[in-house]
Amino acid sequence: MARYSRPEAEANKLLDDLGIVGPPVDVHAVAGALGIEVRSVIADDSWSGMLYRDENQTIIAVNSKHNEKRKRFTIAHELGHLKLSQDADRVFIDTTYYKFRTTESALGIDKEEIEANEFAGNLLMPRKFLKQDLDQELARYEDLDFVIPVLARKYRVSQQAMTVRILRLSKVL
Repeated sequence: MARYSRPEAEANKLLDDLGIVGPPVDVHAVAGALGIEVRSVIADDSWSGMLYRDENQTIIAVNSKHNEKRKRFTIAHELGHLKLSQDADRVFIDTTYYKFRTTESALGIDKEEIEANEFAGNLLMPRKFLKQDLDQELARYEDLDFVIPVLARKYRVSQQAMTVRILRLSKVL
């Protein structure tokens, strides 16, 4: 199995199960369909989000100070933790699991964080949607500098997230 293929497979399965056929992916609706409550909380700017799960509820908390694109990525990231860890053997202390998303999460050091980021990218910018849109926009503009902002708006992600996603996909397409 290719490196980090599980996050893509899990994101695609979720999209298929929920009947999502195009961008932008409504991460609030995805969370709701999974029975997850999303809460906006006031927090220090260095803190992005948190996944809380116990036997009765699952909550994703996001920093209310962050912009909507950042919040969408954080929700998708926390959904990644949930979907990728639910099959894993874990020790739950007091039947509670906490997973915080901080600025350090994006450093690319921790395997769980890398996989959650991969899941988020695949959920928000699925290869099956993005490849077609990228080909269509490149045919129109012929310049990636014009295409990235167009696609970022369409997928409701940052230009940085779209750039990273396109670069990652270009290595495998």
